[in-house]
Order: sequence, then C-alpha cells, then structure tokens
Amino acid sequence: MPKKIIIAVGGSGGHLLPAQVLASEMKAEVLFAGAGLDGNIFFDKKGSFFKEISSSSSPIKGSFNILKGVAESFKLFREFKPDMVVGIGSWHSAPVLLAAVIRRIPIVLYSPDTVPSLVTRLFAPFAKWTGISFIDALRYIKGPSKLVAWPLRNAIKQRPSRQDAFIYYGLDPSQKTVLVFGGSQGAQTLNSLIKNALADLPVQVIHLCGPHEDEKSLRAFYGSRAVVKSYETQMGFAWSAADIVICRSGASTLAEQFYYAVPALYIPYPYASDKHQLINALYAKTIGGGEVSEESRIVGEELSQKIKNLLENPEQYKRAIERQRLVCPQLSLSEEIMK
Repeated sequence: MPKKIIIAVGGSGGHLLPAQVLASEMKAEVLFAGAGLDGNIFFDKKGSFFKEISSSSSPIKGSFNILKGVAESFKLFREFKPDMVVGIGSWHSAPVLLAAVIRRIPIVLYSPDTVPSLVTRLFAPFAKWTGISFIDALRYIKGPSKLVAWPLRNAIKQRPSRQDAFIYYGLDPSQKTVLVFGGSQGAQTLNSLIKNALADLPVQVIHLCGPHEDEKSLRAFYGSRAVVKSYETQMGFAWSAADIVICRSGASTLAEQFYYAVPALYIPYPYASDKHQLINALYAKTIGGGEVSEESRIVGEELSQKIKNLLENPEQYKRAIERQRLVCPQLSLSEEIMK
C-alpha cells in the first residue's frame, strides 16, 4: 500500500506552490491540511484532497483557534491514519504539526527560505529532519537537516527555447528584454517604480503585474514594446526570453531565477516576516545572482542605473549563477521523504 502523508501548509504562494509540486512528485496518498486553504488563490482545490484546520497568525491572541486546530487534527489523524506529516511554512501548519508531535507521528519539515519560519524553527528539534535549499539556513535549524533542491513545477523545468519564447510573446529577439514581476501576488508599488525606471531605456518588457493592477494603463504607458499580463501560466517562456529580471525575492522566485540563470535586480517585499525576502536577496547577491535595491531606500536614478549595469554585463552574473548551480543541492525532497 502507498504511504499516507499529510502536508501541513497554508498561506502564501511561496509555501503552497512547492507543497503542491511535492505532492505531485510523491507516490503516496496525500492530504493537505491547514488554515485558509479553501479560499486561497494559490491552492488547486480541484486537483487536491484537503482539510481545513483552525489556526491563527497570532499564537498568543489566537491560542484558542490553535488549540481548536490541534483537536481537529487529532480527529483527522484517526480518520486518515497518516504515516507522516510534512510541514511547509507558517502558523497555518502549526496545529497539525503540534498534534503530530503529541501523537508521535513522524514529521519532516521543509524551509525554502534563507531564514526558516518561526514554526519551522520551533518544530525542527522534533522532526526526523528538516529540508533546506539555502545552506545559510543551517544556522537556524536545531536538529537533523538535509540540503535539497527546490521543488520546481514541470512547466518551469521544460525550458522552452529562446526563439520559441519570442514567438510566444510576439517580441523582437534582437532587442534586450526585461522581465518584471512581483511574485505570486504581484506588487503594485514595484509596478510603479519599475515602469518609471524603464521609461527611457531602449528595452522591450514582459511585465507580469498581478491581478490588482490596471493592465490597460500599463500597456498604454509602454506602447508596442511591451507585453503586459496580470499572470503568466507559462513562466518558462518568460524566463527564456529574459535578459534580466526585476523581481521580489521570495524563495520560489529565486529557485526559478537560478534554474534559468537570469541576472536579477531584487526589490524585496519590505513587510515579509523576519525580513526573509531581504535576507534571501542579500544572500543571492553574495553568490553573484544580481543586485539589490530596498524599496524604502530607492532614490533618483538608482533603479535605471542598476538596470543598465545588469544589461551591459549580464555574463558575469550568469557565470556566477552557473557556478552556484554546480554546487547546489541535488537531493530530491520528494525522494528523500519517500525513503
């Protein structure tokens, strides 16, 4: 019989996207459990079995909901009888993990960021092991750990050719191309900053602006030299066409950026918990992945100048990324869990 595994998860696309990739790769009976799954735009409810579990982003003020979630998890365990619980992420997963520890069900954790979440740090001593994809995260983990590759979607791994990418977008392959996107939720502040920085540069643009931006006004601003979309389901084409990328610095974004070896100008989301996006970006800069601009500290022509520098000498960044890929962890998270 196949293993029965509960994936405890919830929250942002940075947690849910790798969780769903992991589920698709494991030859197991998988059930997702956590808070806020039913209404989450990053969770594929049609293709997944899941159970809503009460929780709270505030462990003190929301302690009743967390305890309620532990009781709900006990009931779920009796019904589903899991062999293992895999935890990815935030307080959305905490009640399920706590219940698993109490019931002595083995747990494995995965942290995609340089700074593991507080929940990951709290439960790491009780886990069989914790998977990390940034070696810098080791200093936060108390307990066994493994360096594993980021779980990447098949649509990303397919690597369409650069020629096919330009055909897909209807852009000119002889022109420098800048990819702009704010991650799974888009980023309205980033959209405004970047369009102004690109206004006078001789580049064409693929701008993935998120669902809350006015696509028509952005298209009018750029003119014919840009493709503007709220969301891209075929991100492999976007990465293949890009000479450089301007983006946030969530773990999933960095995973895809390094896979395609595209130099980046990182503008970290300033309100990310534990400033993990800033730390991700600074770490990526130290290994040569690109440059960093903090949103609150951008002045004058800073962005335009950094974009020019990246476009003038992208090869040094590409070589650094390729070197890093040679020493990147090759262990598969799904295969290690299934052992």
